Amino acid sequence: VSTSFILVFTLLVFLTITAFITSFVRIFLVHFNLSAYLKKDAFEINQGLFTKKSIILKKQKIQNITVSTNPLKRLIGISYITFKQAVSGKINHKNEKVIKIVGCKKNQVDDVKTNLYQFKDIEAQDKMYPDTYYINRVYLFNLLFLVIIYVSIYIFTEPFFLYSLLLILPIYGFLIQKKINKRFYKLNEEMIVVGNGMIETHHTYLELFKVQNIKLKQTIFQQRSNVTDLILQTASGKITVPCLSYSKAIEMYNHILYKVETSHKSWM
Repeated sequence: VSTSFILVFTLLVFLTITAFITSFVRIFLVHFNLSAYLKKDAFEINQGLFTKKSIILKKQKIQNITVSTNPLKRLIGISYITFKQAVSGKINHKNEKVIKIVGCKKNQVDDVKTNLYQFKDIEAQDKMYPDTYYINRVYLFNLLFLVIIYVSIYIFTEPFFLYSLLLILPIYGFLIQKKINKRFYKLNEEMIVVGNGMIETHHTYLELFKVQNIKLKQTIFQQRSNVTDLILQTASGKITVPCLSYSKAIEMYNHILYKVETSHKSWM
């Protein structure tokens, strides 16, 4: 048992160090000497060590942004912003649609959001959470995954390894609860904010008039519980609000559809 624990611990430490070094090198090479300029109708981003890259990001083409952080970044007070933009149908490369600004302080994040949205109005809204069906589903699928893993361990290795559940189960339960708590949405007259994540935290901001298609999607099990997923399609991809009560989903569906149909703003 002690040998197994030492092996697993050593492997985790090795993978953590490897991931940290790999991430550091990648960020250093790609985002070296990063500078971003806010202009009247665009963002200008310059970065790169060996290959200098300059990007002009038109505000009108930005479909949505995602502000992301994690416990380590939060400790030192930084986030990164992901921009998703509309591109020509001839361009299918993911890198052409997704642009990041890393290492942003809170005031810099607020500057970006202020230049794009009236974000303070949406931030003042209360968080709304999915139906309890979502909580039950997350716990069920994750615990089922854990059972399958440990049944396989019991069959093919020493049963004493099951004692590791005493350590794994509280950590696993904590992470699942974090995932549930981070899944929320905010909606007002002009925007929707969707939150998700487990270890990392992601907040996605989308103006309603940029929605190109909206639909409700139900599984057989969701139909029994009278819940549904709300899927918003934009020119840069999909945003899903999962497991809403059917009545709430219909209310949001009609509101967003009305805003799309009555808006005269250009989406790109």
